[in-house]
Amino acid sequence: MKIQPELLRLKEFRPLQKLILGLVLDNSQVVIQMEGGYRKTCSEMGKELGVSRKKVLDDFNLLVQGGYLTTEKGMAWRLTNVTQKLRDLL
Repeated sequence: MKIQPELLRLKEFRPLQKLILGLVLDNSQVVIQMEGGYRKTCSEMGKELGVSRKKVLDDFNLLVQGGYLTTEKGMAWRLTNVTQKLRDLL
């Protein structure tokens, strides 16, 4: 995973939130457009980052509440997209 230096400099986010955003932003825009968004669940992100699903879920929900991400979820799936608010910060 490659995290944008601009993202690392932002003070609005906690370290785990920066890692979550790094995962989402690291995907090719072509893939995200074809799939309709980033498709990993909080459990999958937690395994990749080496933290619990609960910690990822808590920080992920804070990003959604803050208006930086939008998400749709169902049984064992989640579709995440970046909002203009986050794009403006980067």
